[in-house]
Amino acid sequence: MAQQIALGVDIGTSHTKLVAGYVDSSDTLNVIAHVSGPSEGVKKGSIANLEAASECVSVVLDEFKRQCEVRPDICLSSIDGTSIKSTNGSGSVAIEGSGLVSETDVRRAIDASAALTLKSSDAVLHLIPRAFTLDDYSGIESPLGMIGSRLSVDTHIMIVSQAAASSRVRAFDRARLRVAGLVAHGIASAEGVLGNDERDLGVCLVDIGAGTTNLVVYKGSGIVHSSTIALGGANITNDLAIGLGIHFSAAEKLKITLSDLSRFDNADQEMFADIDLARSLSDADLSHVGDIVKARLSEIFELIVSDLRDAGVHRHIPAGLVITGGTANIVGLAQFASEVTGYRCTCATPRRVLRSVNVSAKPEYSSAAGLVRIAFSDKALSTVREIDTTQPRGLARRARSVVRRLLS
Repeated sequence: MAQQIALGVDIGTSHTKLVAGYVDSSDTLNVIAHVSGPSEGVKKGSIANLEAASECVSVVLDEFKRQCEVRPDICLSSIDGTSIKSTNGSGSVAIEGSGLVSETDVRRAIDASAALTLKSSDAVLHLIPRAFTLDDYSGIESPLGMIGSRLSVDTHIMIVSQAAASSRVRAFDRARLRVAGLVAHGIASAEGVLGNDERDLGVCLVDIGAGTTNLVVYKGSGIVHSSTIALGGANITNDLAIGLGIHFSAAEKLKITLSDLSRFDNADQEMFADIDLARSLSDADLSHVGDIVKARLSEIFELIVSDLRDAGVHRHIPAGLVITGGTANIVGLAQFASEVTGYRCTCATPRRVLRSVNVSAKPEYSSAAGLVRIAFSDKALSTVREIDTTQPRGLARRARSVVRRLLS
């Protein structure tokens, strides 16, 4: 039987990334192709211009087809933006029949936890179980096969704007790519970089992209908090453009060229080999570059700490912050983040990747790589609403269940 291939697509504020591959029996991600191209029509992680966004998807798909003749069996996309909100819920149901917990009982308990009053413009994106309780027996990860009279579950619920979800799906439709489902960007990134030991201990995944910063806090493998902060690497670029009086494109090129906090501090001593960049910077006072970059980074990490405190989870992350996303390419970022937040901080790239040094070395691919992992993960299926394990378990069938989406 031919190896099935999953495609993960991440439409970001600055770039659209694509990873195609499969996960083998040793939990290694085998990448057969990866593509990145500029994004247009996306602001703060949300699609603002459907035609422009779909055209960017078409461009990366064309490049993928040039790289690889394999046709993916399934495609998943991340969804980002401040339209995604989260809360925690709980549900409880009586066990039917003999008291033996079945998959139907588990589904009913999870569905009962989503008894929320939603706006007509919103829908549930994810219903993720945190822990089950059977009668007085708590802390259960999977109650299947156990015997009791009442099953309760605590869940993490992610809610998304129907308009945001439909816009993302429409962008793929216009690019003639059929997407089986959507996954919250932070969850996809967490799947791409985090190990089980970190989740069990308690960790905060921080994905700092161009337009947004996504947080996902795990405790005992379950998600206890998630949120999106409307700041990212593009804000650093914008600050440099304003502070130095240069064009945004030159500021972005400067940020990428230096990409090291120590070099930012000594930017006025740099000799730039790029003639166009050197000309753009000729009249700029570069002595303040380090201060500009650090001021914005400090704000981002201070907002992260404030968010964690407001959610009451700031003491539940002994493993600290695991930082990924494009901004994690800045050398010295982990140490700087530790000094600002007081947490142990590390920068992470997609874990256990084979056959692609380029992808494994680039944190901006974490979300797309995580989507491929999710397509092959039975554990991921158990975290989503409308689990249907009675159907055949082919990859395409399973991945459609991973994220049953919002457009009815």
